[in-house]
Amino acid sequence: MLHFVLWKPLSVFDTFFNKAVASITNGFASDGYCHAEVVFTFTKKEWEDKLLGLKQNYGIISTRAKSLWERLKSSTEHIEENEFMSICFYTLCGSRLSCRLLTKHDDYIFNRLPDPNFTKSIPTDFDAEELRHALAFCIQELDKKYDSFKAATYWLPSFMIMRPGINQLPQKYFCSEHVVYMIKQLGYLKDVTAEKITPNHIEGLVEQLTNEIALKH
Repeated sequence: MLHFVLWKPLSVFDTFFNKAVASITNGFASDGYCHAEVVFTFTKKEWEDKLLGLKQNYGIISTRAKSLWERLKSSTEHIEENEFMSICFYTLCGSRLSCRLLTKHDDYIFNRLPDPNFTKSIPTDFDAEELRHALAFCIQELDKKYDSFKAATYWLPSFMIMRPGINQLPQKYFCSEHVVYMIKQLGYLKDVTAEKITPNHIEGLVEQLTNEIALKH
């Protein structure tokens, strides 16, 4: 299962900057979001099968996936094979695209499962093959830098926005841009300019995405 998770400017994101971003990108309304990320949820056994199932022809993806599984296995020895585990892929200002394991009771709220007091979690209808491709994409893009410039210029007209060439991917991402590029790798939202999408636009794209998935399936 895959969810889009949108963070309100509360808790770990409770700063003047995040509140301003959430408000400005939401038409100065008070109920905006300042951060978007992707959360995959599978049983522990499914995680093993999916991560180790990315064969050598995936190149760096399979190498990273194997390393990720080894880290997961060593840190989740107390979790049974049929128990669910959630891993989030995200990028933050000043950082690089990374992933983290989410649990129910972590001391740090950023590492907990989505809490409706601070986040909105939006489910998707991707099939198993699409989930595999989405996960492979997220693993492939790990460690890319955050793109502060594009995050600050999302409002520019499309013809003025810097985009990669055909069949190329950005060398940097801001949070919601990464979410949209992941979706685009699955053949959806082809008419959407990822560089113009803020966390507050994600909800509006879900209806279009749901319709496109229904037509394809």
